[in-house]
Amino acid sequence: MAKKFVLKECYETANGAGCGDNTPPIAASGLDVLDEPQMLNEVFDEFLKHCESMFDQLPKKEDYDWLKAYIETEVDTNQIILNFVVDELETSEIDYGERLIRAMVRLAIARPDEVIPEFITRLVSASGRLLHRLMTVFYCLAIVSPKQLAPQQLVFVQFLERENFFCRQTVLRILHCVGKVSPLEASVVNSVQRLEQNYSADMCSLFSLPACPTPIFRQFLKRNTLFDFSKKLEALEKILGIFPGNLVAAIEERLTAQGWSIDDERVRVKDDWYGHVHPQGWPVVWITTEFQELATEALWSILDEFAIKQKLSKEQINWLWWTIQPTDPEYILHAVLPRPLDIKPINVHDKERWFNELGTDKDLEIRNTRKQGGSDEWITVFERRIMAQDEVYNVPYKQEISLKGFLVPQQVYGGYHRLNELELWTERILPDSMAITIKQAQTELTGRGRSVLNNLDEPIPLIAEHENPLAFFGYWSVCTLASFIIKDFNLTFEGLDLIRNGEVVARYEVWQEGYQDECYTRDKLSFGLRLQVRQDFLIEICRRYHKLLCISINEKREYFKSIHRREPDERRYSRRYVLYHLN
Repeated sequence: MAKKFVLKECYETANGAGCGDNTPPIAASGLDVLDEPQMLNEVFDEFLKHCESMFDQLPKKEDYDWLKAYIETEVDTNQIILNFVVDELETSEIDYGERLIRAMVRLAIARPDEVIPEFITRLVSASGRLLHRLMTVFYCLAIVSPKQLAPQQLVFVQFLERENFFCRQTVLRILHCVGKVSPLEASVVNSVQRLEQNYSADMCSLFSLPACPTPIFRQFLKRNTLFDFSKKLEALEKILGIFPGNLVAAIEERLTAQGWSIDDERVRVKDDWYGHVHPQGWPVVWITTEFQELATEALWSILDEFAIKQKLSKEQINWLWWTIQPTDPEYILHAVLPRPLDIKPINVHDKERWFNELGTDKDLEIRNTRKQGGSDEWITVFERRIMAQDEVYNVPYKQEISLKGFLVPQQVYGGYHRLNELELWTERILPDSMAITIKQAQTELTGRGRSVLNNLDEPIPLIAEHENPLAFFGYWSVCTLASFIIKDFNLTFEGLDLIRNGEVVARYEVWQEGYQDECYTRDKLSFGLRLQVRQDFLIEICRRYHKLLCISINEKREYFKSIHRREPDERRYSRRYVLYHLN
């Protein structure tokens, strides 16, 4: 099978656009892996003969003496490397692009005098993915080190002239950060004030969006844009107060006006995915297609025109930004932890035994902490964990755990079934499809008053949470204690950790372990996040609100015969509760 694959790759490269330029290294690599040293030597010898034949075709009258006196011009290696890294930002691969953004932000912080001017030079002429990702880099720098961007304010202000909502909103936020540490030039201040006035003036202009898209375009967009793009459009329509489908129709109208054709795009989409999908159809390296980039550019233009002509409120502008913002700067700068030692890796030797373990746990477990450890112990009140066990060329076993804590009435009759009937809920930080950063979560939760009615017979939330969109380069899920608990106990934030009287009473951890060993995927092997609260503080919470702590644990286990299967061959679920008597 392996020999057949190598032969197929050699044949395709020999007949491709490169006319066989890549065939020798592919053949050599394949023979090396197949442990065929004799054939590998033959390939090498054939390549040398090919090189000799190429040299024989050079003009015989030219003696090439000038090569002896050739002096290589001096090059700035650092500049070449920086330009190469910036060029790579145009990659369609999502994971690779995010790694580059993280590396570039850290490099710019470490060597601002060398790096920032080079990035600025490339930003001026950038477009598409490159513009979007460079803007993301500078947005992170503005949050972390705004003073370094003060000399570049005249460059940034040029982007306020572009009719692009993402560019304008990103630059406004960059300049606001710079203005806090260094005075802005008068022309920059005027441009910022003029644009903000255009967004917020009372006078509205006539502006309407097309009613609905054609069915074929709606289906094409949904099929050829990844992750949350369609959900993002729905969220934006709700913020703008327009009918469902209006934005999709507007995107279709803009693209059609540019001479865009759905038939041509089908061909290009197929080319975009070439080399990113395993020959067996799965797994894939996730990318954004050129069509998604075109649709996104059209969307930003539509949002900008709508915001100016319809005069949205400041709150609506902020909601739009939270829906399209690209990243959380704190996530980029803070390293992800290794797997905590108390979280054991899965180690399956017997599939049936592993599946049957789900039925051995009690549906409802009662715990009394007075019989357990001291007051310095931590209790996990929120967790999302995905773990996998890999083998050679396969990841057969996967486990997913979702754990949430709630405050329930002290008198819970009927055990497990009664808990299933209760409306166990968590506080929502933001509506779905919006993205939130750590700083925004802090501001949102501390700005809320006491908003929970403590009925002794009803559950109340213990935690506040928000799941970020998959395309957002930030924390997968943001979680902390509910806002009324933060207010009642006078807690302060340090990241998403909560501090009381100088001590950490709630800690938020994000961890990751490894990647899947397959060239056609960038999926993490195991990763997770959790919120843990000190046991003595949980006792105070339960006593104050006259509740019990209830932990709901949902677990899913899956088995895959092959890594090339998108859906598992076997799957089992379980749900159980742990009830703590803390008060």
